[in-house]
Amino acid sequence: MSSFKARVALGVALLGIAGACSKDSTAPIKPASVSAANNGGNGTVGAALATAPTFTVLDPSGNAMANVSVTVAVSGGGGSVAGAPTKTSAGATSVGTWTLGNTAGFNSLTVTVSGLATPLTITATGLPDVASQLT
Repeated sequence: MSSFKARVALGVALLGIAGACSKDSTAPIKPASVSAANNGGNGTVGAALATAPTFTVLDPSGNAMANVSVTVAVSGGGGSVAGAPTKTSAGATSVGTWTLGNTAGFNSLTVTVSGLATPLTITATGLPDVASQLT
């Protein structure tokens, strides 16, 4: 009879462990941070940057996360962004084609990540174009 009780206790314990493990494995992993893999740098005013900035969304263990909802929007300096992603890639995600504003100086994009309170700001400096003629 004590052997039977021991087997029942073991069975209950194993069910409890299996239940705890299944709850942990089905819980969605939430983003912990977002960082710019490369900032915008410099570019000619009114023109697209030669190299698009990228960003990476990381889980609590520091692994890149794919399929996380994001919004990329111009937040300073004017200009536009075309082909901006709505979900992250498995690694670095491009912001799309960023065309700087028409005035020399500060330009910025904001990357808002679903599940994170603080967005990422990526900056670039718009430089005047080379003069085509002197008058």
